[in-house]
Amino acid sequence: MRSLVLWGHSLGDYQKMFGLSPEDLTANIVEVASGPTAFNAQMLAEGHQVISIDEMYGLPEANLKEHMTSTFNKHLEAIKEYSDVFAWGTYGSLEKLAAHRRKGMEIFLEDFPKGKADGRYIAATPNKLPFPDFKFDIAVISHHLFAESDLNSIQDDIDVIKECTRIAKEIRVFPLVDNKAQLSPTVGPVMLALQQEELGVEIKEVPYKLQGKANAMMRVWALACSLR
Repeated sequence: MRSLVLWGHSLGDYQKMFGLSPEDLTANIVEVASGPTAFNAQMLAEGHQVISIDEMYGLPEANLKEHMTSTFNKHLEAIKEYSDVFAWGTYGSLEKLAAHRRKGMEIFLEDFPKGKADGRYIAATPNKLPFPDFKFDIAVISHHLFAESDLNSIQDDIDVIKECTRIAKEIRVFPLVDNKAQLSPTVGPVMLALQQEELGVEIKEVPYKLQGKANAMMRVWALACSLR
């Protein structure tokens, strides 16, 4: 449930959330169900190319900004109510976290018109992605699957991950917790289903922790891949 998540993640956030190494940043990356993050713009500024996918990118620009603002404010109020499940060591306080994420959304909004014209922001649903097989090296999915287990079924999560394994050699999903910041009960069944499809799956600790037990990502791959 995204009521415990503020949009506006930065490149630095993603490096920690998805364990992205300097080498990974040079790979061909797609950001799926991404929302308004600064990742694409900041990667471009570093000389890297990213494609970001989200249904909301199909909204008219004025409507998109209004939707972002109203949703962000609603999420902020929800976080205040559940602040006890957050670890504030990284940011120091909710106010500093909110300022960081608002800055990320500002960067997104500044970049969006040109980025959309350049084909870096594409409106599409995560279970039907408009790309050929294995176009990308890495697909990252932030706060869309297990974090919304009250909205998505197990099969929904499986379908999205399988579609991402079609277009990318490796998928990284973060976080793996539910809306109470506990390990989502759907993680086990999803992993089993993916393994039965002969996909490689691992859970890997990452250097990012803001909510309870949310310090691990799921890594999935469809081709031969050495663990690291």
